[in-house]
Amino acid sequence: MIERHIEKVVLGLCVLLLMYAVFHWAISSPRQIKVTDRNLAVPPDEVDLVLEEEARGIDESVRSVKPEPYRDRDFASDLKKLQETPFEDLGLPVELGFARAPLPQVEDAEPPKPTSLEALLAVIPKPNRPQVTVEWELLRVEMDSNDVLAGHVAATYPWGNLDEKWREVLEETIIQSEIVVVGVEAEVRERHFDGTWGTPRAVKTIRAPLLSSAGMPIPIPELKDFDGSNGEEVILAKRELKEEWQEEMLEPGYWDIWWPSQKTYGTWQINLPSTTVSEKYKKTLSEPEKTKQDLRAARGFQLPGASRVGRRWSGQGQGQSQSQGQGQGIRGSAARRSRISGRRPRRVAKFKQPPPLAPTVVPPLADQITNGEVLFWIHDLSLESSKVYQYRVRLVLANPLLAFTGHVEKESDAGQATIRTPFSEWSDRVVAPRATEFFVTNRSELQRYVKVEVFRYALGQWVRHAFNVHEGDPIGQKKKEKLIDPVETSSVSKEVDYSTGAVAIRFDFTKKVQKGSIPRPYPTVEMIYLDEAGQLKTRVGLLDRNSQRYKQLREETERTRTPSRVTPGYSRGS
Repeated sequence: MIERHIEKVVLGLCVLLLMYAVFHWAISSPRQIKVTDRNLAVPPDEVDLVLEEEARGIDESVRSVKPEPYRDRDFASDLKKLQETPFEDLGLPVELGFARAPLPQVEDAEPPKPTSLEALLAVIPKPNRPQVTVEWELLRVEMDSNDVLAGHVAATYPWGNLDEKWREVLEETIIQSEIVVVGVEAEVRERHFDGTWGTPRAVKTIRAPLLSSAGMPIPIPELKDFDGSNGEEVILAKRELKEEWQEEMLEPGYWDIWWPSQKTYGTWQINLPSTTVSEKYKKTLSEPEKTKQDLRAARGFQLPGASRVGRRWSGQGQGQSQSQGQGQGIRGSAARRSRISGRRPRRVAKFKQPPPLAPTVVPPLADQITNGEVLFWIHDLSLESSKVYQYRVRLVLANPLLAFTGHVEKESDAGQATIRTPFSEWSDRVVAPRATEFFVTNRSELQRYVKVEVFRYALGQWVRHAFNVHEGDPIGQKKKEKLIDPVETSSVSKEVDYSTGAVAIRFDFTKKVQKGSIPRPYPTVEMIYLDEAGQLKTRVGLLDRNSQRYKQLREETERTRTPSRVTPGYSRGS
């Protein structure tokens, strides 16, 4: 029975589903679409009109807004406002960690007091008396080698004393004590023949240029006076000088020099005068460390404070850091080290024994500042041989009041960029050595001549030649010598001019002088001669042979293994 009507039942269900679909999608469908952010439901044919109306409203709203006019920012005024009220807009402090008791409110707190530049200048101590070394040196400048008469002047400054005094002066201000060295100045004076000193002249200090990775000199930032509108510029320049250039200002670089005893180039600090800073630092090193440093110096490694390599001057050892060889750390900030050139280090000879004279060691600048005494030096190449000199030095400092116009008694105190310490005391007198020196070493009364040994500085080494000189003969002449070529590091034959400019006038073979504790005078010879300036002078054979300078020059020539020969005297009347 049911099977007979199953088709009718299925057909009925399909008809019902069709009627539902027609009613839901055709008769009762709203046929509306929601548009805009207001969920507005509109028929499909009205969607474009609604969107157009909404766009028109947005456009009118945008056009109705009037932008504010652009205003240039007055950085000078902003800086002055921050200096006068530095904590105005900081708001309430945020407490981190444990709760603390609130600080008592001081109703009658006094505002910061203004200060004066005069008060800061009045407490600045002067540098200590400088130490001076004047020597002939062979400089290595790229591929050129030049013999120069160089003066190296070193002094120390009581850094901690200055910082303490400035803190006392600035205690009631918002200005902090900040020492920034921007330069070193020196004066030299020459002694006249009558014993008086000449007018001091400024020294044109020499420094090896700082080079970028491209080999170009890096300019030193200039600290300008504050004019009211360049506050940001002077503050950035002062910060850069302190963080990246202060070490260069205090301890300027110099080229490597030829070491004849080792037949290689090494640090110039072999001629750096020793000071209290170096001596104190050397005492902190153990004996094995001292020996290691001497050996490393002989092998071409740099000591602490040695010529900074890899970014400047000689090209010797470039690419090495100071941490190689001594473990004392690299001097200078990371910003300065980023400028180091990528030149490869030069191969240097290795030696089993340390050099006869070890370079003066210099502690890192940060340690010097911590200890309260700072070393600084200058280089001078303007000297003349045979003359007597004295030096004095002073530091050029950045003005701590620079750009603090709201906290000084006079606005000019905040505008001056630099100030200077007082000059140090004059150094002990130092005699500039001659490139040629001679000594009377023997005599022949029968043949009426004296033997004179002439020493000459040539290609970074001392050589000597002995001449038999008669009365009326000039002392010294040109001779062929075997020298070590600093470039090729090999022995070469070169003409050396031993001319001294002096002329022998008369010999006294009956001269007698006291020798040590011998009760009776010792016979010797005295030579009277005219020097290159036309002045009449004398040399005594016994005194010359026993002089310290003669022995020193003999040792120098022995280390370079330059043979000494005796040349027959000139014919009389020549």
